[in-house]
Amino acid sequence: MYAGGVAAAACLGLLTVPRPVAPPTYEWAARHIGRGEVVLTADRHAALALAGFGANLVPPGPVAKGHEPDVRACLSPASTRADRAAVVRRHRVRRLLLTRRDRAPGETVVVAWSARTGEVLARVVGPAPAPVTTR
Repeated sequence: MYAGGVAAAACLGLLTVPRPVAPPTYEWAARHIGRGEVVLTADRHAALALAGFGANLVPPGPVAKGHEPDVRACLSPASTRADRAAVVRRHRVRRLLLTRRDRAPGETVVVAWSARTGEVLARVVGPAPAPVTTR
C-alpha cells in the first residue's frame, strides 16, 4: 500500500516538472529572406539560426569581429537616418531582425513578425546597395 502511494506521487511529480522551452525557430523570417541577403540583428541566437537558412549576417556580439558598433549604431533610437544609411551601405543590409526592445526605423517596412517571441522582420527600403565587384 505504501509503495502504491509513492509510485502515484512520483508519477504526479513527473507531470509537474517544468520542461525546458524549445528555442525559437526562425522559419517564419527565413521565408522572407533571400539566400545571401544580408540581415542585421542584435540577437546572437537569431543570427546563428538565420545563417543556417542561407542568410548573410551582420552579427552581434563576440562572433561579430568588430561589427558590434555597427549593429548598435543601426538599432539605437539615438541614431540618425544618416548613421543607419551608412551601416546599411557598408554591409549591404537588406533586412533587420528586430527584438521586442528594438523599434523599426522609418526607412524600413515590416514584413513579418513572430507572435511567439515578438520579433519583427523589416525590409530596408530605398536604393539597393551597390553590387560587389570582383576581378
